[in-house]
Amino acid sequence: KQWYQRRVAITAGDISLCLFPGTVTGSMSRNKKVNWTAINRKLPIDRSLKADRKRLFRSFDPNGNGILSLAEVDKSIRDVLRIDDIFDAKPAIMRAFQSAKAVTKSKRSDGVGDDYIEFREFRYFLIALRQYFEYYQAFERTDSSGDHRLSLKEFKDAKSKIEKWVGKIQDMEAEFMMIDKNGGGFILFDEFCDWAIRKHLDLEDDDDNTGAARKDW
Repeated sequence: KQWYQRRVAITAGDISLCLFPGTVTGSMSRNKKVNWTAINRKLPIDRSLKADRKRLFRSFDPNGNGILSLAEVDKSIRDVLRIDDIFDAKPAIMRAFQSAKAVTKSKRSDGVGDDYIEFREFRYFLIALRQYFEYYQAFERTDSSGDHRLSLKEFKDAKSKIEKWVGKIQDMEAEFMMIDKNGGGFILFDEFCDWAIRKHLDLEDDDDNTGAARKDW
């Protein structure tokens, strides 16, 4: 199953502030240099690291019920992984959680598994988390006003760096209109992610050592 073919039913950017009070976004994430090497090192994505993922999952699951809620995932990114950059990127966490919990149909007898992440979905979650965080960084670097949406002017002004991430774009205004699916006049994070996935967006400065995992998307 390819995660980029899945659409998240909710708008992460719209509800993240409700679920995660005190969200830190905007200029801080735009100006702060991300230590990609440290982030990649903390995410046991490679298939050979199953034992590490099991230990990490148990640390994420303090009550031992075998499923992870959004709140547990969010808290564990801060307290277990200790990756503040990702902890501050609430829309990326939301997108990763929503896509991962829908990867497989739960076999739990209590009927609650589909609303949570089980271990067999955990590797997928880590891959998605890393990728959505990269898209979040690209989005924030383009959002010069810090209002969590991209205007046509912001999109056009960022042409040179966007083309470093996705390749040549002939008509920036036409591209903007294509991304803005709801016709609201702004590109929201969810819309940006859908576009970034199709365009294989890749930041020029990230330490991208997750090539093997990309084949499993």
